[in-house]
Amino acid sequence: MNNKLISLVIVCAHLCCLSFSAHPEIVPGGIAVIEIVEFTQPQAFYQNKRVMIIGEAPGANEDIEGIPFCGQSGKLLDQIFDSVDLVRSRNLYIANAIFWRPPGNRKPTAKELAICRPFVEKHISLIKPKLIVACGSSALASLLPDLTTPITKLRGKMLDYDNQFLTDKIKLIPIFHPSFLLRQPSRKKSAWEDMITIKNFIN
Repeated sequence: MNNKLISLVIVCAHLCCLSFSAHPEIVPGGIAVIEIVEFTQPQAFYQNKRVMIIGEAPGANEDIEGIPFCGQSGKLLDQIFDSVDLVRSRNLYIANAIFWRPPGNRKPTAKELAICRPFVEKHISLIKPKLIVACGSSALASLLPDLTTPITKLRGKMLDYDNQFLTDKIKLIPIFHPSFLLRQPSRKKSAWEDMITIKNFIN
């Protein structure tokens, strides 16, 4: 596409069936597409994003700051991925399965995930990462809705991902959400093991 990229224009608050909170920020990366527009922009920002993380939805901090995975969960996520030389400013892209904060920070419903799924699929096809990281059970349910195996049994395993907009399959690995790791510190060992798997795959 040379220097022309696809812009994702955001107009879908009512489609997601989500109520706006006090700070209805659109979090960069976690966006919905109902109109696609080409625009000229340096391509380097996107073409080097080898890994794409799909999280659950913006939380309270993300809602205020407009930045995906900020706050304590974001700090832990950055530390974990930095350990394998994956950083946001260079080779890591972060998005969400849901684009606005669910009321009361609750878990997204299956209906909400289904409504947003086509937009997530298109987003992935535009970034074209080498690897998708499903961060948490809601992200995994968004990306692979037919799976019934819990994330506790799938984390760290390389799976095949495909959608209607892709010409080739992309590898996908589920990992625990950093908020879960903060609540269950004993599971951090699993996260480091997953990072080794990711590093070996990327390299």
